[in-house]
Amino acid sequence: KRENVTATFFLLGCQLDTKFVSTGMTYQRYCEWVKRMFAEGHTVGIHDYNHIAYFKQTKSQLMDSFIYTRMRIKEVSGYDVSAYVRSPGGSISPETAAFLKENRYKHVFWNINPEPRPHLSPPEILKNIEADISNGKRGIILMHDRTASGYLSELIEYLKSRRINIISLQEWETKYGLPETVIVEHKEKF
Repeated sequence: KRENVTATFFLLGCQLDTKFVSTGMTYQRYCEWVKRMFAEGHTVGIHDYNHIAYFKQTKSQLMDSFIYTRMRIKEVSGYDVSAYVRSPGGSISPETAAFLKENRYKHVFWNINPEPRPHLSPPEILKNIEADISNGKRGIILMHDRTASGYLSELIEYLKSRRINIISLQEWETKYGLPETVIVEHKEKF
């Protein structure tokens, strides 16, 4: 908000479900964050209900996940989510891709992954992004809430200092299209 930058957030339905998150401060904090996302002009999409890769679910399970997550987000915020979804782990199968397209969802993949292995520190992650940017790479940066707060301000400052425009996912899609999703053959429940 301070830097006047919008982002796209892919949410987990279970974090807004009182069956799994206590109705105390954590639950209230998640609800307030979702309200702020919409109020501040961010894009909100669906990650999954319980962080299970799409290809590990049946069509029915995946649709139930989307429906419930969408319903909870709307109940909490008063707004509906975008058509953007992102599978946990990122990759999807040909069958999943067809299912998403049939149901008018747009799977979002990234083309800059600053965390190629787990447990990197925020300075290491920022260094990876800077290396990609220095090499001319542009696109959608994958970020996770557990680490992004440690380098987000520095990243925005870095991009602005190099006169790199930070644009919304919708604007990126309109100008360049979405990055191609990694499609892999998975043994799946579909």
